[in-house]
Amino acid sequence: MVASGFPEQHEHSAKTMAFDNNEHVFVNVGAPSNACQREDRVRGSSGINPCPLLAQHGGIWEFDADKLNQPFGKDGRRYATGIRNAVAITWNAQVGALYAVQMGRDQLYDNWPRLYSAQQSAELPAEEFFLIRQGDNFG
Repeated sequence: MVASGFPEQHEHSAKTMAFDNNEHVFVNVGAPSNACQREDRVRGSSGINPCPLLAQHGGIWEFDADKLNQPFGKDGRRYATGIRNAVAITWNAQVGALYAVQMGRDQLYDNWPRLYSAQQSAELPAEEFFLIRQGDNFG
């Protein structure tokens, strides 16, 4: 076991991971909510700013790939934050960079029908493919 003790959560619990060519492993820890609302997935519920979930969720953590038994929260470090749930991550060795596909939030029409149409809710925000650099904050 390289790293363990990740927060338990009921949604976005899969831990996608990628290895770089410098003995590091990157692990996604998804946010256990839709949009950090005061009441998750409740119509009209406002968001919390700053989002307290980001202390342990919603980002990519970096660990030493050649070291065993690293506990989350003690070993490793947050590489990037503000990523709802990276359903796919990969290290591109040719350019030396981490890339991810993020699952965008959903239920815009369900939660805010005066602001979004059903079509907008189906299209916004789209899943994103992006470059992640150490220290990035995506919101």
